[in-house]
Amino acid sequence: MRCLTIWEPDTSIPDKRTLIDAVATYLSGQGLVGDRCAAAEALRLRESLGDTLIAPHLAIPHAMSDAVNESVVLFVKLRDGLDDWQPGATVDRYLFTLIPERPPTADLEAIKSLYTRLADDRTLEALAGGGPSDVLTVLQQERN
Repeated sequence: MRCLTIWEPDTSIPDKRTLIDAVATYLSGQGLVGDRCAAAEALRLRESLGDTLIAPHLAIPHAMSDAVNESVVLFVKLRDGLDDWQPGATVDRYLFTLIPERPPTADLEAIKSLYTRLADDRTLEALAGGGPSDVLTVLQQERN
């Protein structure tokens, strides 16, 4: 499983659709996603089922798809938040999780551990409002 971060990219990201497409394109470039369009569609489909906002400014979009080559957790911090993620909220932090249809058990255990730790206020605060080193500390725990 790979854990990656993108902190305030220079690219203009005006809306949810553009962000999801940019993430899928980035992951495709890293070799983690085979079909970027299918990966983006899987994320959009999951978002259409229910909101993934878990804290002010933080959403956890996630999907399982055969377009995913390797499990990945990608934290994205935008310079300017998006107003169209959830009505009434501006979201600038995203913890994307994408897994293949048949992920390794170790990946599932690491993702379960991360999502369980999101219930801890310190972990949630680090992701929802911390700096780059705070986020890296959270993600590095999943690599160990």
